[in-house]
Amino acid sequence: MKNLFLDITALVGFGAVMAGCYLNYGLPNTLMIGGSVLVVYALVAAMRGKRAS
Repeated sequence: MKNLFLDITALVGFGAVMAGCYLNYGLPNTLMIGGSVLVVYALVAAMRGKRAS
């Protein structure tokens, strides 16, 4: 279940980054920053999970 949550988080983050790049006006900076934070969170959580096991 944890891996599924991390995969969904990474996909949502990547989607937000791509949506921000596509929009290019007004809201895109927020989407790109938020998406990048979600992707980094998913990567850190995945790396941390491998160390814990």
